[in-house]
Amino acid sequence: WSSPWLKALEVPDSRKTEDMEARYYDTPTLAFRKEKLAFRIRKEGERWVATVKGGGSSQGGLHERQEWNVEISRPAAELSIFSNTPVGSQLVKLMGAEPLHVIVVTRFERRSFCVRTEKGTVIEVAVDKGVIIAEGKRAPILEVELELKEGSTDEVLALGDRLMAEYSLVPEGQSKYYRGLVLAGLVKEK
Repeated sequence: WSSPWLKALEVPDSRKTEDMEARYYDTPTLAFRKEKLAFRIRKEGERWVATVKGGGSSQGGLHERQEWNVEISRPAAELSIFSNTPVGSQLVKLMGAEPLHVIVVTRFERRSFCVRTEKGTVIEVAVDKGVIIAEGKRAPILEVELELKEGSTDEVLALGDRLMAEYSLVPEGQSKYYRGLVLAGLVKEK
């Protein structure tokens, strides 16, 4: 957050601090999970965003996946909001007649800013601190997340390598959601 070399790359006026709470939903039979999809509704500051993530891969802490986001007016788990996305009809089919319920909750403070590398790549640097809650159990969140906003994936990896070397960080191959599934006993830890 206060690194001099990151401040030298910082995009002006990009710093912000937000309280976030995400609720991840699935059916009782975990229909979405079985198809490698995650459906969440997250409060980001004062706004609500519904997201579906799916597919992709995770290697060495680099997560690449498809993502559909829809800003919503209230935190209601309604799949109809994705009707104009490529994943909308798949979600409705998977859900069938089953109800949706919350399986994982995350609550954290996100402090973030963007940097622009010498090659012009824009990367959001986010520091998350909070908790994962699932089945009455809790696990801490304390992570630095890098998100490519524009440019080269190689530049994200290079920034990650430098941060790991300077601050003794280790890559996390599991998302907050996956860690919640492990906590709930719904999947085995990799």
